[in-house]
Amino acid sequence: MDNYRIVRVGHDFVVFADDVSILKCQTEKDAEIAIAVALDLLEHPDEWWSVLRQRLAASDAARLSTNATDTAA
Repeated sequence: MDNYRIVRVGHDFVVFADDVSILKCQTEKDAEIAIAVALDLLEHPDEWWSVLRQRLAASDAARLSTNATDTAA
């Protein structure tokens, strides 16, 4: 978690990258998870894009299927 830090601000936990606040979380655990995901995304961008493309394709297929069912009825 180099260059990332979590600071409690009121009831929230703010994730900083260097000196820039990048995310506000409700729990410290959520902030830690957000940092872990960000680091994994930086280390394995192709895997993340592949998963994103698959999910978008599935979402589009479901939407098209729903639209086809709605127009047939």
